[in-house]
Amino acid sequence: MRMFIPLEGENVLCLENAVAIYREDGVTVILRRNGGKERTSFTPRILAKRGAELSARWAADAALMKEDLRKRSNS
Repeated sequence: MRMFIPLEGENVLCLENAVAIYREDGVTVILRRNGGKERTSFTPRILAKRGAELSARWAADAALMKEDLRKRSNS
């Protein structure tokens, strides 16, 4: 299962592409597999929290859709 973390704006990070997440000079640096770096003002702890919240929201949405499909198929 892939894990995603929402960053600032519309950016979303797929952890499958991340090699390391660390603090440097007051910002969090995300080192990508391709060698690129992305910087964010979120701390690693906040990134983990945002990722968990997004996963929980997606799981809840999936459960609602599954229930809706079940109800429709029984109609």
